[in-house]
Amino acid sequence: FAYKNTLLTADQRRDWILGLSTLSFLFIYGSQIILIITRHYYISVFVLPFFTFIENLLLNIIIRKKYPMYFPKGTVSIETRNSIKKDIFAVLIYRVRDISRNSFDNVVISTFAGLVILSNFQNYYAIFNIPFLMLSIFSSSFAPSIGNYAVTHNKEEVFHIYRKSAFIQATVAGWFAICYGFLIGDFIGDIWLGEEYRLSAFTAFLFAVYIYVLGENYTLKTIRESIGLLNYGKQWAILEMISNLALNIGLMAYMGVEGILCGTIFSMLFISIPAENYIIYKHYFRGMFRERLRMILENVIWIVITVILVFLLMKVSPLTSIIGFIYKVCVCALIPFLTLFVIFRKSEDLRYIVNMIKIGLRKSSVNNQ
Repeated sequence: FAYKNTLLTADQRRDWILGLSTLSFLFIYGSQIILIITRHYYISVFVLPFFTFIENLLLNIIIRKKYPMYFPKGTVSIETRNSIKKDIFAVLIYRVRDISRNSFDNVVISTFAGLVILSNFQNYYAIFNIPFLMLSIFSSSFAPSIGNYAVTHNKEEVFHIYRKSAFIQATVAGWFAICYGFLIGDFIGDIWLGEEYRLSAFTAFLFAVYIYVLGENYTLKTIRESIGLLNYGKQWAILEMISNLALNIGLMAYMGVEGILCGTIFSMLFISIPAENYIIYKHYFRGMFRERLRMILENVIWIVITVILVFLLMKVSPLTSIIGFIYKVCVCALIPFLTLFVIFRKSEDLRYIVNMIKIGLRKSSVNNQ
């Protein structure tokens, strides 16, 4: 009954889905950490399907109470049925592509490097799942609004909303990438597991790049699906899967786990993202790509300046151990927003975000009174 979630999406109430998904995520990884620490390995395997079932069950109860008037009845024409099948097949290919990115990584590492290296890689990947989930939540939350705008407004107004959502997602992805790249090594080596589980600084850097590139990919995928271009670019999705697998196998032999990440990033950066841009700006936003390219360059400049500044502040700190790690967390958490406000202080997109935050705080204040 997970298919019923589309009713909440159509009604622009994905907040129910996102809220339950977030709670499910916290329960899944919290339970798995506890079970692994207590050495209940076999039980930990069943945590994911169990909480996924509970999540879908609760959503089904909510939907049945909220939309009792909607239930499957009657038939559709052959043309409509064929059109739906065509779109579902295209969506299926894209979903398989998304899943294959990390599935290929695990298979190749376990085959060519062994389970010890894979377990160290998975430690990094477990923390990577946090920004992965948050980026997915952000992109999903924008989809209904953009889709509604695509039906009720002209393309210029749709692009206006898309630009603001893309700015928010790029900011979130950049912040997560900076925090992950600078903190993951110390967290794994000094706080959580121990120095022997720490991978190279270059691996942390590649994971950070992966987060930022993934954020851009989510932005493009969200707009393509929201404006109805579901059946375009299937061949590029298949090509990305083939390229990712081939590069993973080839680069693993020369670079180790760093090669795995390089292969995935390369496939997204030079196949998936250009293909998504081509589809969107050829079939919908004609003549608007220069504006989008300018935004991407501005965000990259913000990232580079912030990374340099954070790196210098990390170097001058004499602090070590827990206190030093707390200092680094504060630097990574605050500096990106300070540079964001300095660089984009005259940006209409940043003013829009600030106004939305103010409106949200006012509503929260009124509700609490």
